[in-house]
Amino acid sequence: MIIGSGWKKKDKNDQTYLSVVIDLPLLGTLRILLYPNSNKKSANAPDYEVRWLPDRPQREQVKQEEVPF
Repeated sequence: MIIGSGWKKKDKNDQTYLSVVIDLPLLGTLRILLYPNSNKKSANAPDYEVRWLPDRPQREQVKQEEVPF
């Protein structure tokens, strides 16, 4: 069973990372970023850092007739 997908991307500093979306039936959608561990000092240190990307608040839609100009 596939529960998500990932995309290879580059950030504004040209660093490659993975953008991952996981759909969990009871918990909803989880968005995370996987960056290579730039502080890896030993073979036992993790290869990647996992960063949570919280959902952005939805902007309210304004109806055209409510715009005063």
